[in-house]
Amino acid sequence: MRGRGAILALAVLLCGIGGWVPMRAAQKPHWIPVELTYSVPPGLKSGDEVTTVFTFTTTFQVPKLEIKLTPLEGLAWLEGEKHTTFESIGKGQERQVRVKLRLTGAKGELSLVMLARYGDNTSGDSVIVQYGGTSDAATGRQ
Repeated sequence: MRGRGAILALAVLLCGIGGWVPMRAAQKPHWIPVELTYSVPPGLKSGDEVTTVFTFTTTFQVPKLEIKLTPLEGLAWLEGEKHTTFESIGKGQERQVRVKLRLTGAKGELSLVMLARYGDNTSGDSVIVQYGGTSDAATGRQ
């Protein structure tokens, strides 16, 4: 009898998890009051150095904007801030972050995370920026 109880508890738990995943996937996407623009030149190959300027434009006043950049695979960090915080950004204003990277493989990826804090609210978004590979130039607008 005890074995059946454990199996029943496991089945209920699995059904609960199974029901949770689709609900989570159906939630609204993250929203952040910031537009991101950047571009990556085409034709990059291993050993190339590239400077990328990320421009953040607010769609309304943002008291605090945190930017976190992390090289994933295929990139070496050369210059720039990996963690930057901007404060008191008015609606429509721009802030920029400039980074210099070296491609160490055929392609590389850079993680960019944005967190906007206003009042008791925090919203965020992230993007993976692609460098090199077989694709043409990458231009991002989020």
